[in-house]
Amino acid sequence: MEENSCCFLGHRKLNETELSKTELIDIIEGLIMFKNVDTFFFGSKSQFDTMCLAIVTKLKERYSHIKRIYVRAEFPYIIIKHIY
Repeated sequence: MEENSCCFLGHRKLNETELSKTELIDIIEGLIMFKNVDTFFFGSKSQFDTMCLAIVTKLKERYSHIKRIYVRAEFPYIIIKHIY
């Protein structure tokens, strides 16, 4: 079976509603059931990331084969140096 992955990128602040949460649950569950997504990547810089992690963690009770992977930026700030 083909394996696929999903990465969550979102806004730092989020107006979380029950409707948005319910819709996101349906989308993520659809990815698991119909698109063979089995690996989910999460950052830690936004409320969206946190909400998605909570949803996938709850869905893991039903779909034990899915994996959650935390992705942390090596450096919190990127300094760009101009080289002339």
